[in-house]
Amino acid sequence: MNIEDSRVVTIAYTLRNRKGEILDSSESFAYTQGRGELVRGLEDALQGKKEGDCFELTLSPSEAYGDHMPALIRTMPRSAFQGVEDLEVGMEFKAKRPDGSSMVVRVDEIEGDKVTVNGNHPFAGATLDYEVKVLDVRAQEGTET
Repeated sequence: MNIEDSRVVTIAYTLRNRKGEILDSSESFAYTQGRGELVRGLEDALQGKKEGDCFELTLSPSEAYGDHMPALIRTMPRSAFQGVEDLEVGMEFKAKRPDGSSMVVRVDEIEGDKVTVNGNHPFAGATLDYEVKVLDVRAQEGTET
């Protein structure tokens, strides 16, 4: 069965940066094709593949997590984190955008009363290398095969 929209797909993958350092990996990651659950470039590359297929793929930032945007980095007063007693670098919080939608920001630096938060994905701006093996492809429950 080939991978196409609405199929449930299980893959094994290793994600590396251009230096060859492993950033992420999974021996069994399931997703539904066509729902935007993966970065666009990886999902596009999986379209039409079948169980047992293995491939390597290099994605540009625009195909993966986007460009690094300096405008998504802000320094805020510590008082903006009321109710958080042990604020630490690496913590993530939901923040509201000016349009009312939400985004995740990560604490990148704490210096005295100043806290720098970053709304960029940790891999934004990076060219990424994937090694992928398709483990399983099946129809969603309640749909035809």
